[in-house]
Amino acid sequence: MASPAAFYVGLTLAGVGALGVVTGLVIRADLPETECENCPAEEKRSASLGLLIGGGIGMLIGIPIAAVGGRQVADEPSWARPKVFISPRGGALQWTF
Repeated sequence: MASPAAFYVGLTLAGVGALGVVTGLVIRADLPETECENCPAEEKRSASLGLLIGGGIGMLIGIPIAAVGGRQVADEPSWARPKVFISPRGGALQWTF
């Protein structure tokens, strides 16, 4: 992996974000259909909206971090390997960048 720490941080952030979205949807589904002023449903509506937005942002940030941190990379970069040329009249060493 390119960065195991970034992979696990991104995975955790995306998982917590998904949990926030699901929790926000459950709270939103439990609300009464009618609008009222100064009732407990208004606080639940605000909380569910905050969870939906916060969870969505967490997922939007966490998924790319996990994808970049989890990509496979070679142990040695291919450009760092020298090429050795040997001939009857001499030899050469070449690095390609």
